[in-house]
Parts: sequence; C-alpha cells; structure tokens
Amino acid sequence: MHQRTSMGIFCLALFVLLVALSACQAAETAPSPIPTSDEPQSLSIETKDTPAPETTPILDPVLPSDHDSPSPIPLPTEMIDYGIFWSTGFESGNLNDYFENQGEFIRQSTLASYAVVNDPVFNGRHAAALTIDTHSLASGRAAAAYLFYYNNPDAGWYSAWIFIPEDTQPLSWWNIWQWKSTYNGNSDQSIPMWILDLTAIPGRDDLQMKLVFRPDSNALKRAYANPSATINKGEWVHISTYYQKSMDTDGIVAVWLNGEEVYRVENVQTTETDNTLYWSINHYSETILPHPSTIYIDDVIISSERIEPSYRLP
Repeated sequence: MHQRTSMGIFCLALFVLLVALSACQAAETAPSPIPTSDEPQSLSIETKDTPAPETTPILDPVLPSDHDSPSPIPLPTEMIDYGIFWSTGFESGNLNDYFENQGEFIRQSTLASYAVVNDPVFNGRHAAALTIDTHSLASGRAAAAYLFYYNNPDAGWYSAWIFIPEDTQPLSWWNIWQWKSTYNGNSDQSIPMWILDLTAIPGRDDLQMKLVFRPDSNALKRAYANPSATINKGEWVHISTYYQKSMDTDGIVAVWLNGEEVYRVENVQTTETDNTLYWSINHYSETILPHPSTIYIDDVIISSERIEPSYRLP
C-alpha cells in the first residue's frame, strides 16, 4: 500500500512537471502581436483610391463653377487681419506711402502726371489720379503714368479700387495693371510678364478686361479673354489678383473682379531669370480718349489673404 501511494505521488509530480515545461515552450513560441515584414515600412499616405487633381490648360482661363465657392489657391499660412503688409488709401494727401516703402511714381513721356484728389473717392478723403495725354504722340509711342511697388512677396494678393470716367475710350491696347521682372537686375530693362489690358467692346459702354502674358513679344504673347470679365465705366470697381513668383513653369496668376474669380492660369512663368518682381497700377496706352485722360485709384493693398470688396482700409 505504501509503495503504491509513493508511485502515485511520483506520477502526479511527473505530470505537473510536463505541463509546466509545455507551458514554457508555448510562451517562447507565441506569435508576435505586430506582424513583421522584410519590406521596409512606408510612412506615406495611401492615395491609390484618390483621383489625381485636374490640371489647368495653360492657354485656357479656368472659371469657377460656383462663384460663391471659388477654387482655393495656396497661400501663406499666417493670416492675421487679411495678412496686410503694405497698403495705402492716400489719406496723407500725397504718395509718401509709396515713396517711403520701396515704391515710386514713374512717367513715360512728359504728358503723364499724378495727383492726390478728394473727388472721386472710394473710401476716406483721398484717392490718386493718374493722367496721360496721347494726342500729340508720335506713331508707335505711348504715354504712361505708373505707381510702382518693389517690395513684393514670393506669393501674395494685390488689390485696388479703380474708377474709369464714362467718357474714356481706349482706341488701342490699354495696360492698367502689370507685373514686371528683369533678367539682369537692371530695372531699366524690365520686362512686362503679365498685364491686365482693357479694350472697348463694340456697341457697348463697358470694357473687356483681358489677362495677357508677355504683351511685348509677338512670339510669346498669350491673351486670355473671359466674356464675363467686364468693367463698367463711371463706377468704382474692385480688382484683386493673386501672383506666385516662378522663373520656371510653376507660377500662378489669378484675377477676381468685384469679388468673383474671372481668370486663373497655373504652371506658368511669372518672373525672369533673376526672379525680381515689380508691380504697378498704371494708365498706359498709345491712343486713348479724351485728351487728357485720367483714371482714379483707391485702397491699394498687398496681403497674404484675398481682400473682399466689403473691406475698407481704416
């Protein structure tokens, strides 16, 4: 009896030992909770189910399908109160906001001038007047009154209010807004890269606004015309533009008129080889009536966010 009991105890102990050894082996060979792979892990976001973005044909203006929700344009990330870093409403009664902040008035021909006036005015007490007279110009010559600004961002918004009197009649090209660049740092040899051109519409009182690339080059010139991009004479109109610098072909130019997008071109060149950028609002033409001819400008702003027409400079 004693021998049988001892044998039972021995068997029980042996069984317990075998169970313990089996548990240890199972613990050592348990699968890892994180699957492993010989392939390197990728941290990129999976986009195979996301359609590729549509591209904009260079020669066609892209118009928004819904003017209340225009397509976004990449902007600088810091936006505080429209991100305004320079502006003028001419409230000082002079052009000191230009002269003291890397800007200036330039005339082409002696028949060009500027003035700060108190009528017509869009906001505040003053506006700027640009005047030219093309009556006695020699054939092929032009008169221009420019308000240039030079300290321009790599990408930003440029906006202003413009008033064109009802008796104004452009008889040839008429450049009212431009970005220029240089290839050698010599501003006397600057090249107009993109301009806004106004032309008469036969049988109508309003004006067609076109966006033009390299207007001075017959080989490179490209003009974009949108029938809805028209300006009424005899009233203040708001122009807001986005311009992204590029010496290559990844620049962007977009134009809003009275709060609605009318032009957008992408993947285009916007500066010359030294990447300089000059911006001007101007009165610049070969033939325009009356003699002299004057336009008016107010609330000129450069900012990181698009200025709405409802905004007023303080």
